[in-house]
Amino acid sequence: MDDMNLDTDLLRSFLAIVDTGNFTRAADRVGRTQSAVSMQMKRLEETLGKPMFVRDGRQMQLSGDGEKLVGYARRMIALNDTALAQFSQPELSGRVSLGIPDDYVARFLPSVLAEFSSQHPQVELEVRTEPSVVLDASLASGELDLALLSCAAVPDHGEIIHREPMVWVTSAHHVVEEQTPIPLATTEPYCQMRRNALLALDAYDIAYRIAYIGRSYLSLQSFVLAGLAVSHIGESAVVPGMKVLDGAVGFPPIAPVDVGLKRRGGSGNTAAEWLAQALTDSLKSAALLEP
Repeated sequence: MDDMNLDTDLLRSFLAIVDTGNFTRAADRVGRTQSAVSMQMKRLEETLGKPMFVRDGRQMQLSGDGEKLVGYARRMIALNDTALAQFSQPELSGRVSLGIPDDYVARFLPSVLAEFSSQHPQVELEVRTEPSVVLDASLASGELDLALLSCAAVPDHGEIIHREPMVWVTSAHHVVEEQTPIPLATTEPYCQMRRNALLALDAYDIAYRIAYIGRSYLSLQSFVLAGLAVSHIGESAVVPGMKVLDGAVGFPPIAPVDVGLKRRGGSGNTAAEWLAQALTDSLKSAALLEP
């Protein structure tokens, strides 16, 4: 393998699959078709001589070798981007404060912030997690430069950059969804995701009881994986060990949640504008934002 090299385009698509959870969303992120991304993964596996994914029912999961590649891929992409940034990106410095609701952090931020930090190492990033209404108030008071906001929670939410499909989930190893009434793990009353979910259950006349209330996505995840409840989460937040409950088993569709990016007016923070563009480029998908 002395004369072989790992193509960074293949590694970017590989990491997009890892970060988004499936080939379709990865294709949206890297600007390719799903079939093109599949061909890229075939080339990557041929280069390495190992399978990077294994089929788990209807889903594709990372193989053991695929998990090993993730760390190497991130370091190689970061080094590549840092080298390019020295010659093509402006020298940015200063401080950017970003607000984001807790349930969006794990899904939306790691890859974006890692790439931004590698390209602009002199910029100090501060990330605050709070409900959307709290973040909006912090923007107004000048405590934040940018915020990702749930559009349903904040009418003046800025530019819509993502539409997140919502799904019902339960543990893949339990049948709690067969209980009557269904034990539900949900968010606090002010949350639009909760309101959308309860409206859907009521419309289908499905009996439920609110068994657990959590402020964070991680708390909902723990209730689900323990087999204690059914919950409603963003499609991109589904993790191994969860089972998606769709119309085939009688669960109703839930309205999607739009995510807006709002800037603090008149800040003149150039680094914040670059981060805003990075977030927009990463999250905005024409397919997801179509009516």
